[in-house]
Amino acid sequence: MENENTKFGSFQDFFFQAVEEKMPVDTALNKERVVAKTQELIEANRVLVQDQPSAEHLLLTCTVIACFFELRKILATERCLLIIKYAFVDSLSFITRETRALLDASEDPFREIVAISKQKEKAYGETFEFYRKQDDGHAYLLEVKKCFYCNVLKSNGSQELMPIFCDFDTNWMNAIDPKKHGFRFDRPGTIGTGGNICKFYFTKIDGI
Repeated sequence: MENENTKFGSFQDFFFQAVEEKMPVDTALNKERVVAKTQELIEANRVLVQDQPSAEHLLLTCTVIACFFELRKILATERCLLIIKYAFVDSLSFITRETRALLDASEDPFREIVAISKQKEKAYGETFEFYRKQDDGHAYLLEVKKCFYCNVLKSNGSQELMPIFCDFDTNWMNAIDPKKHGFRFDRPGTIGTGGNICKFYFTKIDGI
Protein backbone atom coordinates (compact mmCIF):
# COMPACT_ATOMS: atom_id res chain seq x y z
CA MET A 1 0.00 0.00 0.00
CA GLU A 2 1.20 3.47 -0.79
CA ASN A 3 2.56 5.37 2.21
CA GLU A 4 -0.41 7.16 3.79
CA ASN A 5 1.77 10.08 4.85
CA THR A 6 2.49 10.90 1.22
CA LYS A 7 -0.73 9.70 -0.44
CA PHE A 8 -2.49 12.99 0.12
CA GLY A 9 0.58 15.18 0.42
CA SER A 10 -0.61 17.47 -2.33
CA PHE A 11 -3.99 17.85 -0.62
CA GLN A 12 -2.36 18.64 2.70
CA ASP A 13 -0.06 21.25 1.14
CA PHE A 14 -2.97 22.96 -0.63
CA PHE A 15 -5.16 22.74 2.48
CA PHE A 16 -2.52 24.16 4.83
CA GLN A 17 -1.77 27.00 2.41
CA ALA A 18 -5.45 27.89 2.22
CA VAL A 19 -5.78 27.80 6.01
CA GLU A 20 -2.81 30.12 6.41
CA GLU A 21 -4.38 32.60 3.97
CA LYS A 22 -7.19 33.18 6.46
CA MET A 23 -5.18 33.13 9.69
CA PRO A 24 -4.91 36.39 11.68
CA VAL A 25 -1.73 38.27 10.79
CA ASP A 26 -0.22 37.70 14.23
CA THR A 27 -1.05 33.97 14.34
CA ALA A 28 0.58 30.99 12.66
CA LEU A 29 -0.60 27.43 12.10
CA ASN A 30 1.67 24.84 13.67
CA LYS A 31 1.68 22.40 10.78
CA GLU A 32 4.02 19.97 12.55
CA ARG A 33 1.49 19.51 15.36
CA VAL A 34 -1.33 19.13 12.85
CA VAL A 35 0.56 16.42 10.95
CA ALA A 36 1.39 14.60 14.19
CA LYS A 37 -2.24 14.79 15.36
CA THR A 38 -3.39 13.57 11.94
CA GLN A 39 -1.26 10.45 12.28
CA GLU A 40 -2.50 9.91 15.84
CA LEU A 41 -6.11 10.08 14.64
CA ILE A 42 -5.40 7.72 11.75
CA GLU A 43 -3.98 5.12 14.11
CA ALA A 44 -6.92 5.50 16.51
CA ASN A 45 -9.45 5.07 13.69
CA ARG A 46 -7.67 2.51 11.54
CA VAL A 47 -10.28 -0.11 12.47
CA LEU A 48 -12.72 1.82 10.24
CA VAL A 49 -10.62 1.21 7.13
CA GLN A 50 -12.08 -1.47 4.86
CA ASP A 51 -10.37 -0.78 1.54
CA GLN A 52 -7.94 1.59 -0.17
CA PRO A 53 -10.53 4.34 -0.74
CA SER A 54 -11.45 4.37 2.94
CA ALA A 55 -7.76 4.67 3.88
CA GLU A 56 -7.62 7.77 1.68
CA HIS A 57 -10.89 9.12 3.10
CA LEU A 58 -9.49 8.63 6.60
CA LEU A 59 -6.32 10.58 5.89
CA LEU A 60 -8.28 13.47 4.39
CA THR A 61 -10.81 13.57 7.23
CA CYS A 62 -8.19 13.26 9.96
CA THR A 63 -6.17 16.09 8.42
CA VAL A 64 -9.19 18.40 8.60
CA ILE A 65 -10.07 17.31 12.15
CA ALA A 66 -6.48 17.74 13.35
CA CYS A 67 -6.30 21.21 11.86
CA PHE A 68 -9.61 22.13 13.49
CA PHE A 69 -8.36 20.92 16.88
CA GLU A 70 -5.16 22.95 16.49
CA LEU A 71 -7.00 26.10 15.45
CA ARG A 72 -9.34 25.85 18.45
CA LYS A 73 -6.35 26.22 20.75
CA ILE A 74 -5.83 29.78 19.55
CA LEU A 75 -9.07 30.98 17.97
CA ALA A 76 -12.80 31.03 18.71
CA THR A 77 -14.71 28.05 17.31
CA GLU A 78 -16.75 30.14 14.87
CA ARG A 79 -13.57 31.65 13.41
CA CYS A 80 -12.06 28.17 13.12
CA LEU A 81 -15.07 26.90 11.20
CA LEU A 82 -14.89 29.81 8.76
CA ILE A 83 -11.21 29.10 8.12
CA ILE A 84 -11.81 25.38 7.62
CA LYS A 85 -14.70 26.10 5.25
CA TYR A 86 -12.55 28.43 3.18
CA ALA A 87 -9.73 25.87 2.96
CA PHE A 88 -11.94 22.84 2.30
CA VAL A 89 -14.65 24.42 0.15
CA ASP A 90 -14.28 28.02 -1.02
CA SER A 91 -10.65 27.77 -2.13
CA LEU A 92 -11.63 24.97 -4.54
CA SER A 93 -13.89 27.12 -6.71
CA PHE A 94 -11.92 25.99 -9.77
CA ILE A 95 -14.04 22.82 -9.58
CA THR A 96 -17.07 24.95 -10.47
CA ARG A 97 -15.35 26.34 -13.56
CA GLU A 98 -14.11 22.94 -14.70
CA THR A 99 -17.49 21.26 -14.19
CA ARG A 100 -19.34 24.07 -15.99
CA ALA A 101 -16.94 23.85 -18.93
CA LEU A 102 -17.48 20.09 -19.11
CA LEU A 103 -21.26 20.41 -19.09
CA ASP A 104 -21.22 23.30 -21.57
CA ALA A 105 -19.22 21.21 -24.03
CA SER A 106 -21.31 18.06 -23.63
CA GLU A 107 -23.92 17.00 -26.18
CA ASP A 108 -25.98 15.55 -23.33
CA PRO A 109 -25.17 17.26 -19.99
CA PHE A 110 -27.66 15.11 -18.05
CA ARG A 111 -26.09 11.87 -19.24
CA GLU A 112 -22.64 13.36 -18.60
CA ILE A 113 -23.36 14.28 -14.98
CA VAL A 114 -24.98 10.90 -14.30
CA ALA A 115 -21.95 9.10 -15.70
CA ILE A 116 -19.65 11.19 -13.51
CA SER A 117 -21.79 10.45 -10.46
CA LYS A 118 -21.68 6.71 -11.09
CA GLN A 119 -17.90 6.77 -11.50
CA LYS A 120 -17.51 8.62 -8.21
CA GLU A 121 -19.86 6.25 -6.40
CA LYS A 122 -17.71 3.32 -7.42
CA ALA A 123 -14.51 5.13 -6.46
CA TYR A 124 -15.78 5.95 -2.96
CA GLY A 125 -15.49 2.32 -1.91
CA GLU A 126 -17.18 0.06 0.61
CA THR A 127 -17.57 2.54 3.47
CA PHE A 128 -20.26 4.49 1.61
CA GLU A 129 -23.66 3.03 0.80
CA PHE A 130 -25.52 4.29 -2.27
CA TYR A 131 -29.08 3.58 -3.38
CA ARG A 132 -30.44 4.51 -6.79
CA LYS A 133 -34.07 5.39 -6.21
CA GLN A 134 -34.53 6.11 -9.92
CA ASP A 135 -32.15 5.69 -12.84
CA ASP A 136 -33.59 6.28 -16.29
CA GLY A 137 -33.73 8.87 -19.04
CA HIS A 138 -35.92 11.17 -16.94
CA ALA A 139 -34.17 11.27 -13.57
CA TYR A 140 -31.26 10.00 -11.55
CA LEU A 141 -32.27 10.00 -7.91
CA LEU A 142 -29.33 8.93 -5.78
CA GLU A 143 -29.46 8.48 -2.01
CA VAL A 144 -26.49 8.00 0.30
CA LYS A 145 -27.40 5.82 3.26
CA LYS A 146 -23.97 5.60 4.87
CA CYS A 147 -21.23 8.26 4.90
CA PHE A 148 -17.73 7.43 6.08
CA TYR A 149 -16.87 11.09 6.57
CA CYS A 150 -19.77 11.67 8.95
CA ASN A 151 -18.97 8.49 10.88
CA VAL A 152 -15.37 9.58 11.45
CA LEU A 153 -16.34 13.14 12.37
CA LYS A 154 -18.94 11.94 14.87
CA SER A 155 -16.69 9.38 16.51
CA ASN A 156 -13.97 11.99 16.96
CA GLY A 157 -16.09 14.77 18.46
CA SER A 158 -16.07 16.97 15.36
CA GLN A 159 -19.75 17.13 14.42
CA GLU A 160 -19.35 20.87 13.75
CA LEU A 161 -17.41 19.98 10.62
CA MET A 162 -20.11 17.80 9.08
CA PRO A 163 -21.96 20.61 7.24
CA ILE A 164 -18.63 21.79 5.81
CA PHE A 165 -17.97 18.36 4.33
CA CYS A 166 -21.44 18.56 2.76
CA ASP A 167 -20.62 22.03 1.43
CA PHE A 168 -17.69 20.60 -0.53
CA ASP A 169 -20.20 19.42 -3.13
CA THR A 170 -21.43 22.96 -3.76
CA ASN A 171 -18.34 23.48 -5.91
CA TRP A 172 -19.76 21.22 -8.62
CA MET A 173 -23.41 21.87 -7.78
CA ASN A 174 -22.95 25.58 -8.54
CA ALA A 175 -21.84 24.71 -12.08
CA ILE A 176 -25.28 23.43 -13.07
CA ASP A 177 -27.42 25.84 -15.10
CA PRO A 178 -30.86 24.20 -15.49
CA LYS A 179 -31.92 26.32 -18.48
CA LYS A 180 -28.65 25.76 -20.30
CA HIS A 181 -27.93 22.16 -19.32
CA GLY A 182 -31.49 20.83 -19.44
CA PHE A 183 -31.67 19.27 -15.99
CA ARG A 184 -32.27 20.34 -12.43
CA PHE A 185 -30.31 19.30 -9.37
CA ASP A 186 -31.80 19.19 -5.88
CA ARG A 187 -30.24 18.16 -2.61
CA PRO A 188 -33.09 18.42 -0.09
CA GLY A 189 -31.15 16.85 2.76
CA THR A 190 -27.87 15.35 3.92
CA ILE A 191 -26.69 13.23 6.82
CA GLY A 192 -24.23 15.95 7.78
CA THR A 193 -27.01 18.51 8.20
CA GLY A 194 -29.26 16.31 10.31
CA GLY A 195 -30.95 14.03 7.77
CA ASN A 196 -31.08 10.24 7.78
CA ILE A 197 -29.77 10.08 4.21
CA CYS A 198 -28.19 12.35 1.61
CA LYS A 199 -30.36 13.03 -1.43
CA PHE A 200 -28.73 13.83 -4.76
CA TYR A 201 -31.55 14.27 -7.27
CA PHE A 202 -30.87 15.00 -10.94
CA THR A 203 -34.05 15.54 -12.98
CA LYS A 204 -34.36 16.31 -16.69
CA ILE A 205 -36.45 19.35 -17.62
CA ASP A 206 -39.09 18.63 -20.22
CA GLY A 207 -38.86 20.68 -23.38
CA ILE A 208 -35.19 21.64 -22.99
